[in-house]
Amino acid sequence: MEPLSVAIHICRQAEISAHKTVVVFGAGPVGLLVAAVAKAWGASQVITVDIIQGRLDFASKFASSGTFLPEKFAEGESNIDYSQKVADKIKKEFNLGEGADCVIEATGAEVCTLTGLYACGKGATFVQAGMGKAVLSAFPITLICTREINVKGSFRYTHGCYRGTSFTLLY
Repeated sequence: MEPLSVAIHICRQAEISAHKTVVVFGAGPVGLLVAAVAKAWGASQVITVDIIQGRLDFASKFASSGTFLPEKFAEGESNIDYSQKVADKIKKEFNLGEGADCVIEATGAEVCTLTGLYACGKGATFVQAGMGKAVLSAFPITLICTREINVKGSFRYTHGCYRGTSFTLLY
């Protein structure tokens, strides 16, 4: 129940609700449970991104309406250029227009944080749930300002998350 409580808290932070589009970076335990909660709460699309195809195969059977396996970095490509390119491909492949309503980063990898921010639509909510480096080498502050992206952190869970946890919540 504890990882599910974490996922519930993350989804509350992201303000996931019916008809919103959600992109989840990471198909580990927390990312998969975030996808399941988003689906249960009525998200219109739940797209899971991971670098391991087997995890994506499971995600598509478990709770995701779509999955995305990013290509590898091109030689000499910067994190920013790569992140913009991958985010553009995600938006195009899943018909997200300007971007997703909610993006959750559950890996802690800097490149996933950057890609997630570039995958956000105007006024989107981005939640950093994965714990990685303490300081990022790049952070697109102008993107956040011009697109009015709400950036939130999430650490574990808070009061009431265990109480809201039940298997009936998921299905």
